[in-house]
Amino acid sequence: MNVPIKLERLMPCSKDAWDLVGKDVTNGDGRSGQLLQPSATVASGIYKISFDTRHYETAECGGKLGFYPNASIVFEIGADQTRQHFHVPLLYSPFGYSTYRGS
Repeated sequence: MNVPIKLERLMPCSKDAWDLVGKDVTNGDGRSGQLLQPSATVASGIYKISFDTRHYETAECGGKLGFYPNASIVFEIGADQTRQHFHVPLLYSPFGYSTYRGS
């Protein structure tokens, strides 16, 4: 799929300043191999994962541009969830997208 993605964490005490946590490009199955370094825990907080859908449309779809040049998903990891695995899929089409917390 070759969709560039990045993961950011909202900086503490901020409403709009994001700190880059990781970035990757999706593989042929549309999955990211490694957005984060292997770790037993992840910090609690508000995160944003962004998909560069415009890059995907330009490179993979013959330049047919959809409505969303970027799809971002904002989610929160609570203090009691820092040892859990998070799978955050994006189901994308040129004129809409949806997401859910996977297993």
